[in-house]
Amino acid sequence: MSEQSKLEILANDARLKNTVKNNFSNETPYSDTSTYALSDKETPEDGKGTGTYLDFQNGGSIIDIEGNPHMGSSGRKGNMVKNKYGKTSTYQTPDTSSNDGQINL
Repeated sequence: MSEQSKLEILANDARLKNTVKNNFSNETPYSDTSTYALSDKETPEDGKGTGTYLDFQNGGSIIDIEGNPHMGSSGRKGNMVKNKYGKTSTYQTPDTSSNDGQINL
């Protein structure tokens, strides 16, 4: 067997350092109720869900909701002020019936 090059040694060391530690086991399994899955105050940057099926409006990490502190109005709260769509004004399929020469599906 040949000796490892310096690059291989460095790569193997970096790989070990960058391997994510898995904190979950049979005793502490990962699930949809884990704090790492939920958008909660315990792990505000990790969780995205609410535990409610297809609840897209209330989930998200703290960055998704409040925005990146270095980018004004980048979160959902800031965008709701600018966005013309919401609960009372929803997205609609445009009427393309008068478009000549285009395929209507």
